[in-house]
This record gives sequence, C-alpha cells and structure tokens, in this order.
Amino acid sequence: MLRVKTREGFTLAELLVVIVILGIIAAVATRSVIGALQQGRAQATMKEMEAIAHAIVGNPNLIANGERIDFGFVGDVGRLPNSLDELVQDPGDPNWHGPYLDVPFAGDTQGYKYDAWGKEYIYDNNNLTLRSVGGPDTIVYRIASSRSDILNNHILVTVVDRADNPPGAAHDSITISLYRAPDGIFENSLQPTPHGIADFDSVTIGRYYLRAVYNNDTVVKVVTVPPRAIVDVTVRFVNASWVSTAGAGNLVYVDGTARAFGWWRDNVRFEIRNTSSDTIYYTSMSCTYDETAWYEQVRIDGFTVWDYGGGARAASGQTITLTGNRYIPPTAVDTIQIRNFKDNFMGIAFPVDMRGTNFTVQFNDGSIVRFTVPF
Repeated sequence: MLRVKTREGFTLAELLVVIVILGIIAAVATRSVIGALQQGRAQATMKEMEAIAHAIVGNPNLIANGERIDFGFVGDVGRLPNSLDELVQDPGDPNWHGPYLDVPFAGDTQGYKYDAWGKEYIYDNNNLTLRSVGGPDTIVYRIASSRSDILNNHILVTVVDRADNPPGAAHDSITISLYRAPDGIFENSLQPTPHGIADFDSVTIGRYYLRAVYNNDTVVKVVTVPPRAIVDVTVRFVNASWVSTAGAGNLVYVDGTARAFGWWRDNVRFEIRNTSSDTIYYTSMSCTYDETAWYEQVRIDGFTVWDYGGGARAASGQTITLTGNRYIPPTAVDTIQIRNFKDNFMGIAFPVDMRGTNFTVQFNDGSIVRFTVPF
C-alpha cells in the first residue's frame, strides 16, 4: 500500500520564538532609528547654534590679508544683543548692518530661534551661552569665554616723533581719536602722556579707525581688535621733533643710539663722539633724568668704570667718580651703559623700565649730551 507523508506545521512554541525574535529586531531597529534621528537633530541644532554665535561675535575663521574681518553684531554695534531678535531686526542703532544670520535663517524671522525639537533657544548675554533644551540632553554652546574678552579690550598707542622720541611737553597738543569702522562713528578721544602713551580701554572687538593729529600732521591707522587683546599701535609724526639732542662741549650724542635693554628694560645705552682734536679722559659724570630710579653701574665700551658695590645706588643729578683710566681719542665713538635702574636707593629693590625717560648727561670736561630713551 502506498503511504503519503504529510508535512507537519510549526508548533505554538516555535511561533512564539519567532514572534519574540521579530519583536527584538523591531525594538532594536526602532531604537537605532530614534537614536539616529536624535543625533541628526542634535547635529542640526549645534550647527544652528554656531551660526547664531557667529552672528553675535563674528566668525574668527574669516580672514583677509592676515587679519580677521568678521565680528558680527558686536563688531558693528559695540555691544552684545539684548535678544536674538536683534540679529535679524534693526534695533534702531545707526551702526547696525544686519541681518547677521545667513539667508536660510533670516528668511524665516522666527525659525532661527528654535532648536530641531521645536523648543526656543535660551540666550544668556551675561554668561554668553546659548542653550537648547528640546532634546533628551541639554546642549550648551558657549559664545565666548567671558564678557570681558568681548567688551573690555585695549588699544595701547605709543606716540613718537621721526627720531622715536616721545612728545614730552608737546603731549597736550596731540589728539588721538577712535572711530568704529566701517561708518566712522566716533568712540573716544585721548591725549597721550608726556611719555607718549594713550590707552583706550573697554574697547569691544571689531575694526576701528585711529586718527592722531599734531599741528598740521595727521596719522590715520586701521586697527583690528580681536577678543582678549591689548593691541599695540605706534603713531609716528614724521614732521615732528620734540626733544633736542643739542648739548655743549666736545662730546656729543650720536643720534638714534639711545636704547633701553635687558629683560626689564632697566639698562640704558647710548653713544657719544669726541668732536675735538684732543683725547678726553673720563674722570667723572652725572646723569639727570625724569624717572624715580637709582642706578648701580656705569660701563664704557664694556669696561666697568663705576659700581655701587652693594651700598647706595647713584641718584639722578649725582656726580660719580669714574675709575679705570678710560679715555676717548679724537673722532672716536664710545658706547656708555648706565645699568640696573632700581626703585630704591639702597637694599632690596625692583627694576625700573627706563623707556620714555629724558636724560641729560654731563662729563668732567664740561660736555653735556641730551637724549630720550625710545619705547
């Protein structure tokens, strides 16, 4: 007899195993899809937050001719925005040149304020942070490390004449004005000290025009101020001559040789020339200067001719006796160093920076030389 075999179906247990496996696969796939969606939203949110930060303080990667050119809202207006609305809506400030967000954001006057989950960003202009709270984890974007880095920078101006001398008594005839680019909106005006220093503080990041005027001489410079900066600017009036180096006698100052040197700029060197036809011996000298300081040593062409020996340092106007039988032949040039200027005449003392100091040096033969130590 012919037997026909029939195929048996799945048992209930087998079906349950298959269903469980399919459920696990579906759960894993769902979690993966949700995770990918959340990651995509987080990345989109971070990208949008970066765009908003650049709109506020500029993009540091935008460079032209070696200098940063983008400083955003702060660079134009000179302050932080009170709200994100000011990035796309003119707050009525003549310096506003927005909108500061790219077209995809500026085209939607409200969408740029919301993260990828539809929650509004929290902008804190005191701590300079932007927060997204729509996702499973709060995202914090720091716009800058501190308000001071953005709002309290310095432009330090040094004013000199054509020979790098500071203005001295002429300082009150000099006016230095600061204007915000690109419209030239006036910010502040200062006069330098007799040493030629003018410090513009509380300067926000951005680009500026610096205009210095002395009599009929005008100097204009473009200044870029990045975050956390002290920007040094030298203004040189090429038609000015503020300090006379004319002296008396046969020993004359060699123009342009005065310098402060050393780590603390507490040493001064200069050169003199013997214009006579006779050899002149050094036996004594005095240095008079307009800085509160005392010095410890004098050298002529590298030879020590006076040293305080650990006792009292020499003061301005004091005559000191020179040793070593040093002399300068006719037409020769000697280098003189006055070293280790300190802030106390005896004992423990700190170095004194002698840049910008006016000197009058008198030698035993009656020769007098004058110079100013440049910055």
